[in-house]
Amino acid sequence: MSKEVSQVFTLANLLSMLRAFLLVPIIIALHNGQNALALIIMTIGAITDLLDGYVARHFNTVSPFGKVLDPTTDKMVIGTILIYLCAFRGLPWWFFMILLFRDSSIMASSAYLMNAHSKAFQANFSGKVSVNFIALTVILFVLDLDPYKTYVMWIAAAVMVLSWLRYMRVFYIYLKIHLRRKAGSSQNV
Repeated sequence: MSKEVSQVFTLANLLSMLRAFLLVPIIIALHNGQNALALIIMTIGAITDLLDGYVARHFNTVSPFGKVLDPTTDKMVIGTILIYLCAFRGLPWWFFMILLFRDSSIMASSAYLMNAHSKAFQANFSGKVSVNFIALTVILFVLDLDPYKTYVMWIAAAVMVLSWLRYMRVFYIYLKIHLRRKAGSSQNV
C-alpha cells in the first residue's frame, strides 16, 4: 500500500468516515419517528468524533487528509441534521443560517491563515461551548421538549455569535500582522 493511501485509511480517518455514513440511518430514524434510535446513532457518531483525534495522536497517524476530513464530516453531519430539523421539526431556519454563516466565515478565514501564515484556527473554549449547545439544541428538538428546546436554542445562537466574534478577533490580529509584513517587504524593494 502506498504512503498516500495508508495516510487516508488510518483508523482515525475510518472513524471519521463511519461518522459520515451514520448520517443516513440518523435521518431515516428521525423521519420514521424513531427518536430514541436516532439519538443512539448520534451518540455513536459523537463517540467516533471523540475517538478519532485521540487515535490519530496516540498512533501517530495524524495526516493532512484527516485534518480536513474530521471537521468537514462534523459540519456535514450537523448541517444535514439541522436542515432536517428545520424542515420537519420546527427548528427555525435562522438558527441554521447563523451556523452556516459562522462556519463558512471561519473556514474561509482559516484557509486564508493557512495560506498566509501556515496556521489554522485552534478550537477555543467558546467554540467548544457553542458545539455543546448546538448538540443540546438538536437533542431537545429531536425529543420535542418544550419550552426547553426554545431556551437552549437561543442560548446556542448567542454562544455561536460570541464564538464567531472570538474567532474573527484572532483572524483580525493575524490579518494585521500579515498586512504589516507585506507592507514592510514592499518598502524594502
